[in-house]
Amino acid sequence: KQKIEALKLTHPKLATILETAGQLALKATVYQASLDDKEGAKKLYDATDEVYYQIQKLYPNIPIDRATVRNIVQHAYEKMQKEA
Repeated sequence: KQKIEALKLTHPKLATILETAGQLALKATVYQASLDDKEGAKKLYDATDEVYYQIQKLYPNIPIDRATVRNIVQHAYEKMQKEA
């Protein structure tokens, strides 16, 4: 949260995208984790796809790479697993 707030001062649009990606990542990882017919790597890949495509739809003029989205989703997924 502190990093996002600091980023808002210098790059407000990027901060908004990363904040949105984080929120979408939480939802996507919770959904993917609820599916029993997939292995962990496939769940992470599918959650990344969901978040990446939503970010592209919401912010079509601002480039964000898939690796950045994957890192955000992976962080959310690992955090969720630790809390479970």
